[in-house]
Amino acid sequence: MAANHMHYQQQIMLNSARALLILAETELRKGNMEAALAHTREILSSNRNIAGAYILLARMRKLDASMEKDIRRIARSSSSGIREQSIAARALYFLLDRAGRPDEAFEALRMANSLSCPASDRKNETDFIKQIAGVFSPQFLKERAGQGYSGKGPLFIVGMPRSGTTLTEQILSAHPDVHAGDERIDVSIAWQSVDNFPQGCRQLDAQWAHEHGKTIYDAMFADAGGKTIATDKLPGNYKFIGFIKWLLPDAKFVYCHRNPCDNALSLFEQDFNDRHPYSADLQEIARVYNDHLMIMDHWKNTCGIEIHSVNYDELVQDFEPHARALVEFAGLDWHPDCLSPHKSARQITTASYVQARQPVNSGSLERWRRYEKQMLPFICALKATL
Repeated sequence: MAANHMHYQQQIMLNSARALLILAETELRKGNMEAALAHTREILSSNRNIAGAYILLARMRKLDASMEKDIRRIARSSSSGIREQSIAARALYFLLDRAGRPDEAFEALRMANSLSCPASDRKNETDFIKQIAGVFSPQFLKERAGQGYSGKGPLFIVGMPRSGTTLTEQILSAHPDVHAGDERIDVSIAWQSVDNFPQGCRQLDAQWAHEHGKTIYDAMFADAGGKTIATDKLPGNYKFIGFIKWLLPDAKFVYCHRNPCDNALSLFEQDFNDRHPYSADLQEIARVYNDHLMIMDHWKNTCGIEIHSVNYDELVQDFEPHARALVEFAGLDWHPDCLSPHKSARQITTASYVQARQPVNSGSLERWRRYEKQMLPFICALKATL
């Protein structure tokens, strides 16, 4: 009986810690750093075995050296469970990275990724992208011009994950005429409804394109409150620019990109779990990066679709002219609030939610160089596939 009672009490404490962890992360996503920090410290005051608390502290840059022993213990203990081990190893990476111990840090990051993500099948994904380019050719788009739903205002922010899409949307969202939609699934629902996509699009008529274009448009503006621009910043929509252009001929596109090595390191650092399984392997990241360059070249240079480019490296080093160019491309008059995107009160659900609350800075540029030796698998694979 005593053992059962103790187990019951432990479960109550564990469930309480998990609830506080959810609350802390929610506060952090809303920009309430102090509340998030208070909740996280409350967790660790009663239970130092919750790996998620350490990763939240890492994101807030509040980890300190005294926590290294506990984090290592969780990462090494098979009784913690694979998920907890992976989270702890990633927290250890951030702690060691900021302590200037790059070799140990990267080893911890490798461990985190080896535990966290299933293998990805890049060959099928590369074939899929080539099929999309084959179907959505200049001829396809020319023959079907005007078939979709004509409506001004949809703006799609695309690019590799961790390429600056969140900052780009933050700049626009600071404008009073912009409704920020974050990462929407409307386009995904549309293309997944097509039998044998993308080849099946050849059999679809103008009515189908108009109806599905209107569905996407209406969804994007449903909560816009009369604002004239609505954004969707799902990065992976770069694959579907031609499909979107067919359904929404008035849509605008913004392509975000940055130094490939910084982009790769930032992907490798993140805990995407199974959303981006390739991010756990530097060579796989290189293949994805090359695929994205291939399809973006197709949209811009082969199909001639107008796409505004935002170079993250240039943006954070010389902010105002690039922010002004972005706002002008959106078709808006300039608004001074666009110079302070970090002051936006909206909740951010992407991996960049902490960075997005900070003033624009160049601190993340060239970070990959401290791991130049460890980044060689990405660099060599990228060169081999270009």
